[in-house]
Amino acid sequence: DRRAVCSAAMPQAALAAPTPAVRALLAEWGRSADDPRLEVDPGDEMLAFLRDLHGGDPEQALCAYYRSGASIAAVLLQVLRWRFGDAARVTSLLDFASGYGRVTRFLLGEVPAAAVTVADILPGAVAFQRSTFGVRALTSTPRPEDLGVHGPFDAIFVTSLFTHLPERRLTAWLAA
Repeated sequence: DRRAVCSAAMPQAALAAPTPAVRALLAEWGRSADDPRLEVDPGDEMLAFLRDLHGGDPEQALCAYYRSGASIAAVLLQVLRWRFGDAARVTSLLDFASGYGRVTRFLLGEVPAAAVTVADILPGAVAFQRSTFGVRALTSTPRPEDLGVHGPFDAIFVTSLFTHLPERRLTAWLAA
């Protein structure tokens, strides 16, 4: 039973061709698979990782993908509400190392797309977010001194990039 994995409280998700179980969950949440914020790019490495983690089961992977993205976004939105009183008051947010938007998509209900800039080293991820979510997007670089990001930003958000970097690279990014 997919509901044991994907509870009714979990955010909705969509696949290119949603299975009946996913469609049933979407209907339970009052959502449609046609919502563009639910689209997942076939090249999304995080979803591929979760599919492998769940024994190749795309439904379980999709549930884990959206549950984790929504959970991270909920924490960031709580911080933004604390700092700005309302997340909609954020005029410039940088989602750095944002991938294909696992978290970004869940921010857009409260933070206007025009206020969001995403950056990732993968050009395909950047293009996907720009075209699907309508956010500003730029391709990152391996070296901070080569990055052409122009701020200032009300908030800068980085989920897990720094846990994957060797110490000398981490130090360079933190110094930038």
